[in-house]
Amino acid sequence: MILTERINGDKPSRTIKQLQQTSMKIDEMATRERNSEKTQAGSIQPITEALLNHKLVIVTGAGVTLNATQENSGEHLEKLTWSGLIRHGLRYLSELPLITGPDKDRITSANALLEINSAGSSMDAINILKGLMTDYNELASWLTNIFSGLKVHQHAILDVLKDLHKEGAVLLTTITTIFWTIMAKTPIDLSL
Repeated sequence: MILTERINGDKPSRTIKQLQQTSMKIDEMATRERNSEKTQAGSIQPITEALLNHKLVIVTGAGVTLNATQENSGEHLEKLTWSGLIRHGLRYLSELPLITGPDKDRITSANALLEINSAGSSMDAINILKGLMTDYNELASWLTNIFSGLKVHQHAILDVLKDLHKEGAVLLTTITTIFWTIMAKTPIDLSL
């Protein structure tokens, strides 16, 4: 290896080869960033064209509610995550006075399954939750309990969707009434 001049007396500076490698890495990073910007710009163009031609359809889901209801940016309500939702449902059921004995044990089992933290065990816990909600006819009450008190704290995503809708975008969603309240629209009810 060829060393460049020494800095600080006894410490050898980087080799020419190391400097060349670093320079190449910086060039690669700059190229990736330029390509990323081109990709982003290239992704935005068809969306803009679709909006201008009134052909933009935006499908939203729970992520919009998660984002809008977080009290601090990046800090969503635990009860709105999948595991939080399951835990909340199990806690809701466990607090019902009519659930006793073996069904209380099923709730305990479901909570234990969630601790395993695998997809299979989570599905088993969900099946227990679903079964108990059905058996005790509590699904509608629980959903009202968990979603009726949600408050919007982060308006940005809803404002953007509202603006896009005003410009002609069609919005489709499976989420709560927060979305429709902000949009000042009545949802289409397809349950006939």
